[in-house]
Amino acid sequence: MARLGRKIIITAVLLLLPSCVSPPFIPPLREEVRPVEKKVLPLEGKVIVVDPGHGGRWRGATGKNGFAESEVNLGVALYLFGFLQESGARVILTRTTDREVAQGENIELRDDLQARCDIANQSSADLFVSIHHNSDWGDPKRDEIQVYYQIADPGPAFDLAIETGVALFDSIGPRDTDICPGNYYVLRNTRTTAILGEAAFLSHEEDEKRLAFFRSLREEARAYYQGIMNYLTKGVPRISGATPDGQAVTEPPSEITAFIKDEQGIDPASIRLVLDGRQVNVKFDPVTGKISHRPETPLLNGVHTFRIEGRNLAGNAAKAGIDSFTVDCPPARITVSLSQEDKTGIREVSAEVLDKNSLPVIDGTPVEIQSEKGRVLTPKLTTRKGKVKTFLITDRNPGATRITACSGKVITRTQATLSPPSCPVLFVQVRNGQGKPVAAAEITIEDKKVSTDSSGYATVEMPSANQQRGTSMISIARPGYRILSSLVELISSTVTCREFTLESEDAGILKGKTIILDPELLLMGIPGSSPDPEKINERNGALARELREWLEGAGATCHITTEGKPFSTIIDRVLFSSEKKGDYFMTIRHQEQGCRVGYYFNSEPGERLALSLRDSLLKTFGPAECRVSESSEFTIVQTEMPSVLIALPFSSIPEGGESNETVLKETRAIYQGIVQFFKSSKQN
Repeated sequence: MARLGRKIIITAVLLLLPSCVSPPFIPPLREEVRPVEKKVLPLEGKVIVVDPGHGGRWRGATGKNGFAESEVNLGVALYLFGFLQESGARVILTRTTDREVAQGENIELRDDLQARCDIANQSSADLFVSIHHNSDWGDPKRDEIQVYYQIADPGPAFDLAIETGVALFDSIGPRDTDICPGNYYVLRNTRTTAILGEAAFLSHEEDEKRLAFFRSLREEARAYYQGIMNYLTKGVPRISGATPDGQAVTEPPSEITAFIKDEQGIDPASIRLVLDGRQVNVKFDPVTGKISHRPETPLLNGVHTFRIEGRNLAGNAAKAGIDSFTVDCPPARITVSLSQEDKTGIREVSAEVLDKNSLPVIDGTPVEIQSEKGRVLTPKLTTRKGKVKTFLITDRNPGATRITACSGKVITRTQATLSPPSCPVLFVQVRNGQGKPVAAAEITIEDKKVSTDSSGYATVEMPSANQQRGTSMISIARPGYRILSSLVELISSTVTCREFTLESEDAGILKGKTIILDPELLLMGIPGSSPDPEKINERNGALARELREWLEGAGATCHITTEGKPFSTIIDRVLFSSEKKGDYFMTIRHQEQGCRVGYYFNSEPGERLALSLRDSLLKTFGPAECRVSESSEFTIVQTEMPSVLIALPFSSIPEGGESNETVLKETRAIYQGIVQFFKSSKQN
């Protein structure tokens, strides 16, 4: 949404400036202040945790005249405590003096933040309000109001943030007011409805002077009180009784249901049910509050998640009802197919396992394949999307055979004729140190060169002149891995099966690390876009996939934010990083010109990683400038782990189409920067 003068701006994504950066002073003062003339009933008995941000050695932002944010926050919080308590609420302050919340020795900032969350979670609070004040010494004239709501809660937390933002706007005076999703520690780790307010900039001279007066703190607290009161006056509907609720069922459910109720009444038009990421049709009974959805076709086997949303007639949302269930119908039919017979003596055997609804069985369903003749390479398998694949080696006991596949109580048999290989054959599977297949590995044996497929397999047919028993040297190479050489014995009319493990160039350096790779997605279909967004998206994705191969080879676990999703919002990507419990987050971008690596201003490991990446990129791409700078990109600010933005020039993308060589060049540069960062971290 564009800014229109001094307005309240509701943003889905905000390019954030440094928040609560560097360090105003206000000694706490308690005054008996009568609450504003409002009904007290909405607050009666409500448990509200008020969190004055920072405190003790964590002073927060600082004004030009030395006012400490931690004390300003506390001053506002003490006034708010009085207002809320006088209106019947049970109010809990996370701190009442200028001290840390977490107590004990060797307390870190994370411990202090978690202690605030623990207070809210253990008290079963109805609301959590964290009070902060901002600063931006890069732009000391900045005087915005910012209210953040939990990034995963666009319902009650968003509603509370709106009411609070409006009240602050009305109280403090006309200035830009942003209502933004936030993923700050106290927001993502507090289970109740939570907001974080930044009502002023201490780097703004007039704001600092204003906040030096107790009346200003009282007015700000009254605005928070007014926002909370306005929110609770509208009522908060509740969703309950969702079914199926975490169950494993052997029949697809015929109905998904839940109930929503509120004294204000429910707005039927607001009811939404999102099943597996897709909004579906629902029925709503306004008398009983029942919400129901009947799937038109049987649901697939596997885990299903659903989210139910609704608002009351006053406009307030219920906390979304989120649940999941697992459909696990037993196998009912197995279909076996074999690849065409050829002179290699290797037949691919595929099996598809379906349930009674002709749907693929759940992933991980055991399947066993046996043959009366020949050798089944891997007889015991588990399904993925209802399918399994193995190989039948036909160099022993050729002739007619019967292949048996069984899963659960279902058995099927298939007839086949096996012929021996007409030459010595080497059948290879290549894996990395984590046991995952290595695709596109180049295998060289004598004058033969082949590459492994996506499953890490390759077949080498030796010339007939080499049919006698003998040994040959095999070499296996893949960028990012050490070259492997080994002697193999080849026998006439025999298939020699060998498994090889490639070690990363830096084997083990990333062991135990989880890295989230975030290839940026540009909007498609914009007329006159240069370069082509589709081309940029393809390059970002190709680089992320290749980089994952290298990083996993070095021991890391990697996840790609956009993989398997036609469209992922920036919020989806941030939530994905938390779900996967990443240790590091890296956004990959190609831009019009120049090379840049960005990091979060308050992240020391993020800055060191950015510098290491910069150095490696400069070595790879030459003397061209590659800048390192603080970044206010949403993914950098709102991810909970150290994050960097890697922006490469799209001039490296060839005009004639995708180039594997340039992808490898970029991959190696980024990979080496990451490895060097971890090596230096271990040394320190």
